[in-house]
Amino acid sequence: AELIAISALLVLLTMGVCGVFFDRTRKNFKNEAYAKKEREEVINVSARESFRINAAAIIAVAAIGLIFGIFAALAAMNISPFIVAPLVIIGCAVCGYGVLALTPAAYVCVDGLAEKIKLSRKKKKAEGKSKSANDVSVKA
Repeated sequence: AELIAISALLVLLTMGVCGVFFDRTRKNFKNEAYAKKEREEVINVSARESFRINAAAIIAVAAIGLIFGIFAALAAMNISPFIVAPLVIIGCAVCGYGVLALTPAAYVCVDGLAEKIKLSRKKKKAEGKSKSANDVSVKA
Protein backbone atom coordinates (compact mmCIF):
# COMPACT_ATOMS: atom_id res chain seq x y z
CA ALA A 1 0.00 0.00 0.00
CA GLU A 2 2.87 2.37 0.75
CA LEU A 3 4.45 1.83 -2.67
CA ILE A 4 1.16 2.63 -4.39
CA ALA A 5 0.81 5.81 -2.32
CA ILE A 6 4.42 6.83 -3.02
CA SER A 7 3.97 6.16 -6.74
CA ALA A 8 0.78 8.24 -6.85
CA LEU A 9 2.51 11.04 -4.92
CA LEU A 10 5.45 11.09 -7.32
CA VAL A 11 3.22 11.03 -10.39
CA LEU A 12 1.21 13.97 -9.04
CA LEU A 13 4.42 15.80 -8.12
CA THR A 14 5.80 15.27 -11.61
CA MET A 15 2.56 16.46 -13.18
CA GLY A 16 2.55 19.57 -11.02
CA VAL A 17 6.11 20.66 -11.63
CA CYS A 18 5.88 19.86 -15.36
CA GLY A 19 2.75 21.99 -15.42
CA VAL A 20 4.69 24.89 -13.93
CA PHE A 21 7.41 24.52 -16.58
CA PHE A 22 4.93 24.21 -19.47
CA ASP A 23 2.92 27.19 -18.21
CA ARG A 24 6.05 29.32 -17.99
CA THR A 25 7.05 28.22 -21.49
CA ARG A 26 3.61 29.06 -22.88
CA LYS A 27 3.71 32.52 -21.29
CA ASN A 28 7.20 33.18 -22.62
CA PHE A 29 6.19 32.18 -26.16
CA LYS A 30 3.37 34.75 -25.97
CA ASN A 31 5.67 37.40 -24.48
CA GLU A 32 6.71 39.96 -27.08
CA ALA A 33 10.13 40.36 -25.42
CA TYR A 34 11.01 36.85 -26.63
CA ALA A 35 9.43 37.19 -30.09
CA LYS A 36 12.76 37.55 -31.91
CA LYS A 37 14.56 34.81 -29.99
CA GLU A 38 14.92 31.23 -31.11
CA ARG A 39 12.36 28.76 -29.73
CA GLU A 40 15.13 26.73 -28.06
CA GLU A 41 16.36 29.81 -26.24
CA VAL A 42 12.85 30.63 -25.00
CA ILE A 43 12.46 27.08 -23.68
CA ASN A 44 15.81 27.33 -21.86
CA VAL A 45 14.82 30.68 -20.34
CA SER A 46 11.54 29.12 -19.19
CA ALA A 47 13.40 26.22 -17.60
CA ARG A 48 15.64 28.65 -15.70
CA GLU A 49 12.66 30.73 -14.57
CA SER A 50 10.70 27.72 -13.32
CA PHE A 51 13.72 25.98 -11.75
CA ARG A 52 13.43 27.62 -8.33
CA ILE A 53 9.75 26.87 -7.74
CA ASN A 54 10.07 23.33 -9.12
CA ALA A 55 13.12 22.56 -6.99
CA ALA A 56 11.37 23.99 -3.92
CA ALA A 57 8.32 21.79 -4.49
CA ILE A 58 10.44 18.67 -4.94
CA ILE A 59 12.54 19.42 -1.84
CA ALA A 60 9.38 20.12 0.17
CA VAL A 61 7.87 16.74 -0.75
CA ALA A 62 11.16 14.99 0.11
CA ALA A 63 11.29 16.79 3.47
CA ILE A 64 7.67 15.88 4.23
CA GLY A 65 8.43 12.24 3.38
CA LEU A 66 11.43 12.32 5.73
CA ILE A 67 9.41 13.91 8.55
CA PHE A 68 6.57 11.41 8.15
CA GLY A 69 9.09 8.56 8.12
CA ILE A 70 10.65 9.78 11.36
CA PHE A 71 7.27 10.19 13.05
CA ALA A 72 6.11 6.77 11.81
CA ALA A 73 9.26 5.15 13.20
CA LEU A 74 8.78 6.92 16.54
CA ALA A 75 5.10 6.02 16.73
CA ALA A 76 5.74 2.35 15.96
CA MET A 77 8.89 2.25 18.07
CA ASN A 78 10.41 0.32 15.20
CA ILE A 79 12.69 1.25 12.31
CA SER A 80 10.70 -0.60 9.63
CA PRO A 81 8.18 2.26 8.96
CA PHE A 82 11.16 4.56 8.29
CA ILE A 83 11.91 2.57 5.10
CA VAL A 84 9.28 4.68 3.34
CA ALA A 85 11.29 7.89 3.81
CA PRO A 86 14.33 6.88 1.69
CA LEU A 87 11.98 5.65 -1.04
CA VAL A 88 10.25 9.03 -1.14
CA ILE A 89 13.59 10.84 -1.17
CA ILE A 90 14.94 8.65 -4.00
CA GLY A 91 11.69 9.12 -5.92
CA CYS A 92 11.89 12.89 -5.46
CA ALA A 93 15.49 12.87 -6.67
CA VAL A 94 14.49 10.97 -9.80
CA CYS A 95 11.51 13.28 -10.30
CA GLY A 96 13.76 16.31 -9.89
CA TYR A 97 16.28 15.05 -12.41
CA GLY A 98 13.56 14.19 -14.87
CA VAL A 99 11.71 17.47 -14.58
CA LEU A 100 14.61 19.86 -14.12
CA ALA A 101 17.03 18.33 -16.63
CA LEU A 102 15.31 15.95 -19.04
CA THR A 103 11.95 17.62 -19.61
CA PRO A 104 13.36 20.89 -21.06
CA ALA A 105 15.72 18.94 -23.32
CA ALA A 106 12.95 16.65 -24.53
CA TYR A 107 10.64 19.64 -24.99
CA VAL A 108 13.16 21.27 -27.33
CA CYS A 109 13.21 18.15 -29.52
CA VAL A 110 9.44 17.68 -29.53
CA ASP A 111 8.86 21.39 -30.18
CA GLY A 112 11.27 21.33 -33.13
CA LEU A 113 9.48 18.33 -34.61
CA ALA A 114 6.07 19.97 -34.09
CA GLU A 115 7.28 23.16 -35.81
CA LYS A 116 8.51 21.16 -38.82
CA ILE A 117 5.14 19.43 -39.10
CA LYS A 118 3.30 22.74 -38.76
CA LEU A 119 5.41 24.36 -41.48
CA SER A 120 4.95 21.42 -43.85
CA ARG A 121 1.16 21.54 -43.34
CA LYS A 122 1.11 25.28 -44.02
CA LYS A 123 3.16 24.73 -47.16
CA LYS A 124 0.80 22.00 -48.41
CA LYS A 125 -2.22 24.16 -47.63
CA ALA A 126 -0.70 27.10 -49.50
CA GLU A 127 0.08 24.88 -52.49
CA GLY A 128 -3.49 23.56 -52.48
CA LYS A 129 -4.93 27.08 -52.48
CA SER A 130 -2.63 28.27 -55.25
CA LYS A 131 -3.84 25.58 -57.69
CA SER A 132 -6.74 26.56 -59.90
CA ALA A 133 -9.80 24.40 -60.48
CA ASN A 134 -8.54 23.41 -63.95
CA ASP A 135 -5.27 22.05 -62.54
CA VAL A 136 -6.99 19.53 -60.33
CA SER A 137 -7.73 16.27 -62.11
CA VAL A 138 -10.65 14.15 -60.99
CA LYS A 139 -10.27 10.39 -61.07
CA ALA A 140 -13.36 8.46 -62.06
